[in-house]
Amino acid sequence: SKYLDPYRNALPALKAAGTDPIKETVKWCRKHQKEAVVSLPLNFMQLHGKPISPKDPKGTWYSYLYPPFKQKNPGCLLNGGDENDIRWDYIGYCVDYDRADVMKKFTDIAVEIASKYDVDGVMIDFMMTNPVIFGSVATDNVPADAKQLAKLTAMMTTIKSAVDAASQRLGRKVSFSARVPDSVGYCKDIGIDLVAWLDTKMLDFVVFGGRFQLNPWKVTGDLMAKYGVPFYADFAPPGIYVGDDSGWVVDDEQLPRFTRDGKTNAARIAEAIGAGAAGCVYTMPGHHENVSTHQVLPAMVAFDKAANRTADKRYLVTYAKTTRCTYAYKGGMKHATVETLESDNPASLAKGAVKLKINVFDDFAALAKSGLTPKVTLVTQMAIPSGITAMVTLNGKEMTPFRKRAGSQYYEVPLAVVKTGANELMVKTKGANKRKQLPEISSAAIEVEFPKEGGK
Repeated sequence: SKYLDPYRNALPALKAAGTDPIKETVKWCRKHQKEAVVSLPLNFMQLHGKPISPKDPKGTWYSYLYPPFKQKNPGCLLNGGDENDIRWDYIGYCVDYDRADVMKKFTDIAVEIASKYDVDGVMIDFMMTNPVIFGSVATDNVPADAKQLAKLTAMMTTIKSAVDAASQRLGRKVSFSARVPDSVGYCKDIGIDLVAWLDTKMLDFVVFGGRFQLNPWKVTGDLMAKYGVPFYADFAPPGIYVGDDSGWVVDDEQLPRFTRDGKTNAARIAEAIGAGAAGCVYTMPGHHENVSTHQVLPAMVAFDKAANRTADKRYLVTYAKTTRCTYAYKGGMKHATVETLESDNPASLAKGAVKLKINVFDDFAALAKSGLTPKVTLVTQMAIPSGITAMVTLNGKEMTPFRKRAGSQYYEVPLAVVKTGANELMVKTKGANKRKQLPEISSAAIEVEFPKEGGK
């Protein structure tokens, strides 16, 4: 492959030298006083995981991460080894945990790691890359049945026992956790009996979410407060794409959900803190998605209540690609309660008004008592063809843009207008375009910015 010409595969040399990646990682963690938690995805799929074939020989660009187990057992794949049946996000190449050999292989790997290494925890990751577990759910859109729920719980129980044994072997606590979708109903539909796992105190902590989010964090917080189990909010690349005037397709270029300045993550942290989260997890954008992450690397903002209080924030209608939940289970959207507005699936303004909700979690009254007066800006990303005028109101107050840039409109918001909590954004249009082009809105945000030292 021309893409790999400048590179050499170092893994054979590392293996010959007896190098153990997990052991080396643990050594680094001990040196730098970090915890080492091994995360094990059930179905990690990405661009380089296509089957080895004459079209994609072994070690080339699309196949160099195709595992030997799949190569030897093509029948374990959801598509039965049919290279033409890829489906969204390579789901056709996922393995089916209804098969005993698949479940045994994963269990053996997890048990080996727990029993062999000096780790601080093992996390079973259902969200990397998509929460595909059982083929019948992902292929036939049939919710998991009682046998499948019991089968997955039995697998988790076996791994949990190995982790408990590791605690005895090492003489300290080794945690057992899972990263799961942020909806009890969705979890159960795909085979995760989360309530049963919480009832039996199986998990020491839970990481919720990833590339899609179904509920406000308060829903998750209320659930976990009931069981007294710590939870972490996952912030992953949202995978929402839009073609902008720059001529390059990136992740919401004009109104980004994943930003270098950290505004969006600070807004999400504000919500998660209010919901009682123990912290947040930044999932590495390593799926090789069609997004120039090397150009828009996100700022990993610290999960710190004091620092977050005066951090600049970008509160969006939607933070992650909610509809991605349908990749693993087509009926997944019935569990979504978050407001959904995705740039690659804009809302039409051609027929009547569009009403949206933007939640803000800054306490403006408390800030005012401390003498802090942040600047608030409403930003909309709308396509407004010539001959059409857009009318925007926020909480009933009509807004007039002070700037327009590449399909985005900026409005100064008086502090008296913006609310702590839900803010209602109403957008409607009048007029017509001679070429029959229709107006649409693809994203909207409320930005809260605090004065900096020196007035800058």
